[in-house]
Amino acid sequence: MRRITAGLAIGLAAGVLALVIAHRPLFVTGESKLYDWRMRVAAKSGQPRGDIALVEINETSLRDLEPFVGRWQWPRITHAAIIGFIAAGRPKAIAYDVLFLEADTRLSFQYGEHVISGDESDGALGRAIQRAGNVVLLADASYEGVTGTAAQAPRPLVDAGYPFDAAAEAREIVTPPLDAYAAAAARAIGHNRLVLDSDGVARRIAPLVRAGDVMLPALGVAAAVEGAGLDKSSIRADRPLQIRFEGPPLDADGRRPYPSYEARHILLAADLGPGDCFGEMSLVTGEPRAASVAARGDCLAIEIPADAFAELARVN
Repeated sequence: MRRITAGLAIGLAAGVLALVIAHRPLFVTGESKLYDWRMRVAAKSGQPRGDIALVEINETSLRDLEPFVGRWQWPRITHAAIIGFIAAGRPKAIAYDVLFLEADTRLSFQYGEHVISGDESDGALGRAIQRAGNVVLLADASYEGVTGTAAQAPRPLVDAGYPFDAAAEAREIVTPPLDAYAAAAARAIGHNRLVLDSDGVARRIAPLVRAGDVMLPALGVAAAVEGAGLDKSSIRADRPLQIRFEGPPLDADGRRPYPSYEARHILLAADLGPGDCFGEMSLVTGEPRAASVAARGDCLAIEIPADAFAELARVN
């Protein structure tokens, strides 16, 4: 009996000690660094998935496109062109990691050769999202509110059908995209909540957060559910998802090891040569052109009418 009691006491003491140590900063930091090492080894031994492509709105795109579309934030009509171009490739889902929380209230602004209003620009994005039919938009779940002031009541979230889980992190303020996008056009909505570890590194995400009784998945989770047809009830909120780094950010030649494109290459072409095309974005989106083209000398160009282009796209 004494041996059993002693064994239970030792086991209990060891369990309590393990819990205490596991929550010590030194242990947590050490485990985090060990996780980083494991990810580096795994990234070197495998290859990233080739069926997921990244379209980057990077500093180079912001600089090169400024003469045509202005500074960031870009007009919504520019995002409409990007979504239209991506949708033409028929992806299973388009996760768009840009917040569209407020209406563009400008009465008019110059866009390429055209003068349009903010309302027209907003409408162009809504139509592009609706035509694509598979766009996952971003909701803001990172705003903590302003102390001492009365915050405006956020727009209500549409219940996407994820089972309620009290273990999910509760967010007092979650702001969805504009109703014109969220309710009528977007396939789904995902949150942007990302918590850094104590050393300032992001290693995990919250798969679900809750706003009242409504559960909201992370943007990547929502895209995976919609693109791969996953069961929403299989997404658990009781533990964060660790970020698996499938490959290094750059290969030995300084290039992305996964399919990656720059927004400027989608929207802007510099020097065109034999076989190149221009104006195709307007054919895809039906919206005004943002740039012009000029020939440096004599050349032969072929005009493709919109209906002929649509037929080519349909059969190919």
